[in-house]
Amino acid sequence: MNRVVFILLTCVCFQGIQAQIDSLRKSHKNNKIALHQITGKWLSQNTDSGYVEIFSNSYDVSIKGIQVGVGLFNFPLQGDSISALGYAPCWPPYDGILELIDANHLKLMYYQYYWKKPAVFLLSRDLY
Repeated sequence: MNRVVFILLTCVCFQGIQAQIDSLRKSHKNNKIALHQITGKWLSQNTDSGYVEIFSNSYDVSIKGIQVGVGLFNFPLQGDSISALGYAPCWPPYDGILELIDANHLKLMYYQYYWKKPAVFLLSRDLY
């Protein structure tokens, strides 16, 4: 009986957590960011090097300098823009959301399935 109660409580907790994360993902589902607005070097308070680099290849845009899984964060290219929703390879995979605050400030949020809230990286352009 105790096992059944534990399993039910665990399922209820994870369901609430997932609903919060799903609403965050849905709110950014159709967001795109122009490629020219985000490529290049960005300052970061959250990384060891203090910088991250956002670069484009043939299929997606990657963020070098933030590695949480076994690879880089990737965001699909869609013409001259990228999707605000991306991923980092791992199991379970990390989901990522990019949000361009203004021309000089960018927010990267990432999370996994069971997280209560996303981790946040705030990036700014090197204006010096």
